[in-house]
Amino acid sequence: MKQIVLNIRNGEKNTDIAFPCVEEELGKALASIGLVNAPSPKAYVTEVVEPDALCLLESKVVDLDEVNYLAKLMDSEDETEKNTLFAVTACEGYDTSKELINLHFNLGCYTLVQPTDDAEAVGRRYMYSMKPCMTMTEAANTDFEKIGKDLLVLKKGIQTDYGTVFRNEEVEGREIYDGQVFPCYHYTGEELLCVEAEYKDKKEYLYLPEEPMSITKALHRLGAEKPEDCAYQVEDFNADSKEWRARFERMVQSENIFDVNAVVKKINDADMELDKLEGVVKYTGDDSAKVIAKLAEHINNFTYISEVGSYKELGRRVVQNFLLDDLPKEFEKCIDYEACGEIFANKFKGKFLNGGFVYMSEGKSLEDILSDADMRMGEIQ
Repeated sequence: MKQIVLNIRNGEKNTDIAFPCVEEELGKALASIGLVNAPSPKAYVTEVVEPDALCLLESKVVDLDEVNYLAKLMDSEDETEKNTLFAVTACEGYDTSKELINLHFNLGCYTLVQPTDDAEAVGRRYMYSMKPCMTMTEAANTDFEKIGKDLLVLKKGIQTDYGTVFRNEEVEGREIYDGQVFPCYHYTGEELLCVEAEYKDKKEYLYLPEEPMSITKALHRLGAEKPEDCAYQVEDFNADSKEWRARFERMVQSENIFDVNAVVKKINDADMELDKLEGVVKYTGDDSAKVIAKLAEHINNFTYISEVGSYKELGRRVVQNFLLDDLPKEFEKCIDYEACGEIFANKFKGKFLNGGFVYMSEGKSLEDILSDADMRMGEIQ
């Protein structure tokens, strides 16, 4: 869901752009006014179309990647959190995207209360914002009404259009974003692979599959000139496969990160079963990133029969699945399943691998599929 809409200008040209957005959308918007989507793209903001609370960004040159990251953070906020961010922005006069990003990570330093005439509600929200994990016993022994009355009498709150803001003095604020590298944040939570990239004690996180430009920008924020300047490790892998996690852990340390991204994109786009791809990879005997990407692209040229480990088991599955769907049991003693399986395996030159049987469909050879696998699939832009 779009959270921020800016009108940006370059010379006589201007355009609206809504955040969060993907790199392709950002690139098109910038191109329409004669700008280029490069690392740390900046533009002059003529108007904050929405939300009004961020109007302090107007008449300033802003980093659009920071705005995009802020919008992703806001997309995860509930209504109270968002109103707290808006209220504190007004109180503190925050007018940079860096300040707003850090404010998101420090919303626990503030309490927003509505309505202010309900002392018990004021006290309850104030205490729970400072101690979210308060036990039922602690809550029962806490006089929320008294705390709320004390806060209102002392006039510690600041009235805003979004409610009354209280500063939680016992909670210390921290600078999470240093203005250079973005803190880890799983925006969609749907990435297959999260990779930590480190360069000179700085860390960025890549959420693969990612647009190549996003990776380029992350490496630029780290200060790395080339992908191989960074050290990589798998932070998270969202699939139930120890084999593939281990393979990606090896891959990110030994291969170009853009090639690894290409593999993840092929797997993600095809929404394929990793067990089948594992069998196909073992069938070829090559688990380099470029080869795996080509295999994933042509996965439909392979057939994987799961849970067979012998000619007899293979023969039984072939007969039942391909010859007779409802084979009468009395016929079974007449069939030499082992011979059927061996004939089938030899005809299609298949292999027993990864708990199943892998073979290629007729019409395209493995050599055809891998003929351009040595082509470079990704490079830093």
